Amino acid sequence: MKYEIYLYDVWGNDEDGYEVNDVLPTGTVVGEDVISEDRLCKVLGLGDPAKMDIDDLGGDALSVDYDGKPYCELRRMEDDD
Repeated sequence: MKYEIYLYDVWGNDEDGYEVNDVLPTGTVVGEDVISEDRLCKVLGLGDPAKMDIDDLGGDALSVDYDGKPYCELRRMEDDD
């Protein structure tokens, strides 16, 4: 299974909260073996895996927060079979 990474354009702040303004495709594709805080931090160039939270959005996508802010989404790609 493969996922494409989509970055979030986020508005807001710690006090009022955050809102995703736009979702931007990156063209970066990762395998399901990368879906862990440690490995995904390396792929995204982020430092501390303890600041990452990965949530399932219903089987076809994963939402990734980093340091309490929405960061990106991983969308499952159709199989090439």
